Formats: sequence, structure tokens, C-alpha cells
Amino acid sequence: MNTQQIHDYYVEPALKALGKSFNHANARFLILCTLAVESDMGEFILQVGKNNISKIDIDRINDQIDNGKINIGLGIGQLESKTIKSIFCYSDNIQKPKIKKALEKMMLNNSTSIQRQVIDSPLFSCALMRLLYSMFKEPIPKLTGDLNKDILNMYEIYKKQIAKCKIKPPRRLSGEKSSAKG
Repeated sequence: MNTQQIHDYYVEPALKALGKSFNHANARFLILCTLAVESDMGEFILQVGKNNISKIDIDRINDQIDNGKINIGLGIGQLESKTIKSIFCYSDNIQKPKIKKALEKMMLNNSTSIQRQVIDSPLFSCALMRLLYSMFKEPIPKLTGDLNKDILNMYEIYKKQIAKCKIKPPRRLSGEKSSAKG
């Protein structure tokens, strides 16, 4: 997919709906970089090659997705079920009324599983990715204007946080306050 269109129609509207503190150029660029790594900028909606999946049984996979019982990366952000669950369980931001309302508006059909929503709604997927990054202590790097340096900086954050999936217990349990900085 076209990177500018993904930015304009998925990333920016999703982050804008979450609120001003979530929607800034650094955060949008980080989400775009993550999409580039995870799904080849939307080329892949279902993570293949994991758990020795070589040939996908579409009916079985769809049944698992609809029942919320699948453990592979899904959607434009390749979010795994355990990651989605961690966002809903551990993100301090997810309980905020404005965030809840924004996520509900992004969902295409409230009767389906969250995993199905991640596939069906790229906006929802991008919003969850941003909420995931907000759970980490390390702030999103500032853009320098040097594209190569900016990509490397964002990749370092991705590698440290998402690729290793360093999800920790809720900050409120450790006495820390959560913010949208990360």
C-alpha cells in the first residue's frame, strides 16, 4: 500500500481520535515504521510462517479469529492476541472515557472478536499500536529531519519494545503514572 495514504487514512485519523497527546509527527512516524517492518506496509494482514504455518487453512483460521483463539500477528500492525490482551489489561490509557469512545467508533462491528476488529479496521489496529507504545517508559524519539537517522531511531524503539514484546505489569502497580509520552 502507499505509505502516504496509510498515513493520511489510517495512522493520522486513528491517533487524532485518541487525542492530541497521542497524535504528533514522532508518533505517526513510529507507527509507520512499525507497519513497514510488521506487515510490509499493509502487504500482509495475517502473519504467515509462524508456528510452522506454511499453508493456511482459511476456514480454520477464520474460525479461530472470530472466536478470539489465534496466536499469530493480525492486521496491518501484525498484533498478536497476547499483545492485544496486554494492551487491554495493562494500559492505563485504555480506561479513559475518550480513548474508549474513540476505539468503539473505530470498531466496525461490536459483535465480533477483538482479533477480527484488528483485521477489519486498520484504524483500530493503528490505535492499539499507539496505545501499546504509550505503555513503555522510553519516549518516542524526536524527528531530526534526517530520514535515515529518523528511521534508525524508530527502528531501535521498535526493536527494544515491540519485537521483544517487553510488556510489563500495569504501571499503577509499580506506583508510576502512565502518560502518552511513550
